[in-house]
Amino acid sequence: MKPISIINASEKNLKSVSLDIPRNSLTVFTGLSGSGKSTLLIDVLYMECQRQYLESISFQGIAKPAVEYVKNASPAVVITQTDQNRNPRSTVGTVTNLYTDLRTLWEKLGERSCPHCGKKICAADFSFNTKEGACPVCEGMGEIRSLNRAAAVDESRSLEEGAVRFWEAKYGGYQTEAFYAACRHYGLSVPAGLPVIRFDPLQKALLYEGVESSEITRSFPEKKPPRTVSGGRFEGLLAVLLRRLNNRGEKRGELEAYFHPAPCPACGGERLKEESREVTVNGVRLPQLAGFSLDALSGWVSDLDASLSDSRRSLVQDYLTDLSAKLSRIRRLGLGYLTCSRTVPTLSGGELQRLKLSAALASELTGLIYILDEPTAGLHPRDTEGLILLLKRLRDLGNTVLVIEHDPDVMRAADHIVEIGPGSGRFGGKIVAAGTLNDLLSHPASVTGRYLRAVPPVRQSFRPGDGGRLQIRNACLYNLKHLNVDFPTGCLTAVTGPSGSGKSTLVFSLLAGGDRQTGEENIVRGYGQFSRIVSVEQLSARRMKRSNVATFTDLYTPIRKLFAEYGEIDADEPSSCWTGWWMLETQSS
Repeated sequence: MKPISIINASEKNLKSVSLDIPRNSLTVFTGLSGSGKSTLLIDVLYMECQRQYLESISFQGIAKPAVEYVKNASPAVVITQTDQNRNPRSTVGTVTNLYTDLRTLWEKLGERSCPHCGKKICAADFSFNTKEGACPVCEGMGEIRSLNRAAAVDESRSLEEGAVRFWEAKYGGYQTEAFYAACRHYGLSVPAGLPVIRFDPLQKALLYEGVESSEITRSFPEKKPPRTVSGGRFEGLLAVLLRRLNNRGEKRGELEAYFHPAPCPACGGERLKEESREVTVNGVRLPQLAGFSLDALSGWVSDLDASLSDSRRSLVQDYLTDLSAKLSRIRRLGLGYLTCSRTVPTLSGGELQRLKLSAALASELTGLIYILDEPTAGLHPRDTEGLILLLKRLRDLGNTVLVIEHDPDVMRAADHIVEIGPGSGRFGGKIVAAGTLNDLLSHPASVTGRYLRAVPPVRQSFRPGDGGRLQIRNACLYNLKHLNVDFPTGCLTAVTGPSGSGKSTLVFSLLAGGDRQTGEENIVRGYGQFSRIVSVEQLSARRMKRSNVATFTDLYTPIRKLFAEYGEIDADEPSSCWTGWWMLETQSS
């Protein structure tokens, strides 16, 4: 069988790379980070496969990557860990379409009529993502959010001293003036220079809830809210943060730390309106079923199938078959502990990627090219074995599986290995070695072979830390079972365990949220000695054409300031230069 041939690829840092990749095999691409692996497989091979396929059906629009040609290509699929969906409305049930099948079961088998009009309740009513089905109080989110005042505001400071943590630079000055204008509009004293803790109740209500605050409208019934910002139109910290949180372009993880989530008082976290929540099938309500583990859900589907009469089974047989097949694939990947109601943003990168792989297993197509970008990232070694079996299964179906990977176990399982390097960036972009793992181990120029041959030293001494502790008490978020744990400060701590065991929940959802001492659950203490929290997750940077390394790292801000202070203006074209500086200032703010 003819191999996939890439001839003279020069995209980004690739240096006229030519390579033959064996078809119907499991090939691992390894090398230093930044050496050109993703560029070769995704930016060149995947994009050229897409371009050739679309052009074959007379569709134009994908630019040809910087490669002379690619021969013997096939339709390609890319599966990564980093393009995670952050929409809080997305759940395991919605992204796998399990919930769609369940909704249809309730439409076909559920027996309940509207208590007001007698009309039968239909399915567009069992979706929490539609106006017809969503709980009217939480709008289908299942929870309401109250402002975590301690996280958002340092009340020991004045507004001028930066009391509001998310008001930065000039934006903080602008909002402070808007707040003072609102105070003047209602005849309140302007608390300039006063710590927030010394604000009176009306000033605090105005700061946190804005001019629409019930306390403000009750205290000034004759005063209409101002129409303009200069006139005192101030919307309040809660409204601003909620709007940012609902904006998909924002960094949700950072913003969520400013809120206390709580189950919706109307639906109890079940997301659906009352009429839809009460419909049952085989004695179970749909929100209850969405809370079952996928293992338990599989058993429920089997029991339902066995209990139906022939006439009722004919209504839903296709959906029952589809549910059983999907659940079997997902459970085979070790995800049977998940629930349909689990929101996608709370999944780890490994969990999300395995859900995507379960969808790939559903395909009966052969001859495809599957490209996976570091599938073992974040996985425990126990999970790697199951992943390898899945990769081999995709290969054995008659597909070509290409994996960007550094894990030695995956390399040992590969039919073929390609090392790209020898360094990163401009020092990479070449084929260093290709063949079996033994070929890499014996290759004198192979960085990977040299690393694998070396015996890692066993560490004998450990840093004791500074005596401080970050404490988590009664952690019971998602699958955490009333956990108590202390993290020593002043040293490096690793949190490990199988994928899905609760590591990301413990570290990112709880620990990274800062001090949280309200209530009896999920208590976090010990952040008083730190000035800030920095979270580095698996999420990819936002894909924006205007973004580059300088803007993403905020390196551009001090550069702009230097040019603004010391830059010289061309006397012949002053307007164009000043226009350019104005655009830079506007874009940055």
